[in-house]
Amino acid sequence: MLESLLDVMTCPECRGGSLTVTDARHEDGEIVSGGLKCATCGAVYPVEKHVPSMLPQDLLSCDDDDREKWQETYRAVEEEAVDDDRKSYKKRHRDEAEAAHLSHDKASYMWENLLYEENYDASRDVPETHGLNWTRTQDAVARRNRMIFELIAARESDFKGKLVLNSGAGFDSDIGRRFAEAGARIVNNDIVPKALQMLRERHGLQGICADLRKLPFRDSTIDLVVCIEVIHHCHPLVETLREIRRVIKPGGAIVVVENTLSHPGTWPGRILPKRLIRMIRHGLRKRFGRRERYLKVSPYEQVVPPKQVLRVMREAGFSGIEKTVSQYAIPLFPARFIDAWERWGRRWPRLFSPLAFELTYFGRK
Repeated sequence: MLESLLDVMTCPECRGGSLTVTDARHEDGEIVSGGLKCATCGAVYPVEKHVPSMLPQDLLSCDDDDREKWQETYRAVEEEAVDDDRKSYKKRHRDEAEAAHLSHDKASYMWENLLYEENYDASRDVPETHGLNWTRTQDAVARRNRMIFELIAARESDFKGKLVLNSGAGFDSDIGRRFAEAGARIVNNDIVPKALQMLRERHGLQGICADLRKLPFRDSTIDLVVCIEVIHHCHPLVETLREIRRVIKPGGAIVVVENTLSHPGTWPGRILPKRLIRMIRHGLRKRFGRRERYLKVSPYEQVVPPKQVLRVMREAGFSGIEKTVSQYAIPLFPARFIDAWERWGRRWPRLFSPLAFELTYFGRK
């Protein structure tokens, strides 16, 4: 972490304390390891591999007993519900965690760490099948990020020197690279420290591990906050967006990117009987030799419909809110299909917008 970032940071626990560096190892103006201590409440946040973990104390205090309890609940449900429809699968996991006396936040935190590792591995293995040239996840992300960056650049003419927070960065280095090349000071944020350590190690991008509901930044210090497919992990939504608005400068902006519930990819899960879904999932797993569910989702995430996104952004205090399509096609369809669907969507937006895969929302403080 760049030591200069301490000028805009504060303790997320007491929301007011300045941070001092303890037992740190420095390298070229960066804090490589050590700790950050709040001068007011005394909370200590570890720094490992250039990344400070500025998480709430209850998450930092997760111990081996908590992890073992969660692993037991996870394994028990995976054995029985691996082929369930998504709604039933998520409910069974939540119920098991509650029965094991695991808090919502701790269980959700452990799920996000698991999903980072599993989805990162899976995202690199999307095959070319039957000559259709399926789009790899990295290619789909780059395509999506280019569209999003162009939408933002049309509204923010100059990024030079601006402090941009990329929330929910995960393993996506592409959007951060685009802002950095435009002259912005980019800081990636995620609740999974390994994701940010990877971004720093492989791509040189700065990262701060933190919960979006308790950001470690002083009031009115960030020029732009980008939330790509992240707010559906953060509930309650209004409180999350109010926290984001707190750290944005007056006149600064927020960009929210979220999937919709209306695109054709959601139709089978909403229309088909649960028993048939189980049979299809089971057959696919057997066909491809998988024991576990492919590309799992956290039981604690919840897709946010467009009307709800607009409502909570207004309730959080953002103004001048705009909504536009960032992706018409589902990114993992065959490449030729995606190209055609996107082309049709841009040509006939009134026809294809109601079926869009992903929307981008822009608002100002």
